[in-house]
Amino acid sequence: MDFSNLGVAAIATTIVAIIVTVVFFAFWKARVAAEKRTNVVLLGVSGGGKTALFLRLRKNTFISTVPSLEENCEGGLIDCPGHHSLNQAALAKLKQAKAVIFVVDAVTFAENASEAANYLYDILLTESCRANGIPVYIVLNKSDNLNAVKSSYVKRRLEKDINSLRTTRAKNIDDISSDSVDTFIGEEGKDFSFSQIKSSIAFLEVSARTESGLDKLKEVVDQYVATE
Repeated sequence: MDFSNLGVAAIATTIVAIIVTVVFFAFWKARVAAEKRTNVVLLGVSGGGKTALFLRLRKNTFISTVPSLEENCEGGLIDCPGHHSLNQAALAKLKQAKAVIFVVDAVTFAENASEAANYLYDILLTESCRANGIPVYIVLNKSDNLNAVKSSYVKRRLEKDINSLRTTRAKNIDDISSDSVDTFIGEEGKDFSFSQIKSSIAFLEVSARTESGLDKLKEVVDQYVATE
């Protein structure tokens, strides 16, 4: 009997068993995580109109200005406060999210683009987006206004600002610590594009005031959660 061949076979069998176990565990973990995702989360900088859209979607009412430091939740739709001091708490909600609705003000976007890009960058860095690839819908509220920008402009501006942020954030990490912290999204050596990331990105132009485009947004929400 060739014991050397038996040893090789045993090692090979063990390696295969380990690989199968790891793959099965990873699949099981991903499935469990997916089953726990039950919500659609509304995020965005303060003043973008998240709560106005939430009230329109869930109460069919309109209030032009709804400043809030508290979370609203109904029918699987979560409206997170937009104040930057609460961003980390809002990002934690993505662990249970099936999708993200990132709201921007189509009228004042140009002046708030940098803040919006920073927040969106943080969203795309989360495990929910980087590893699980949950979809992100960038919603332009107040698109009925004559001074509103178009989604094509918002897309180009966000990609441009995120491209710059990749360099800035990498430098800041190097200045603070020598530890390896991965803050880079997209493809190395190329200008940033939403097509480079795992999460699908879609743009919607809507108005909480006139309900323009709201049917499509409702379809998006209902696709992921059951309305009450």
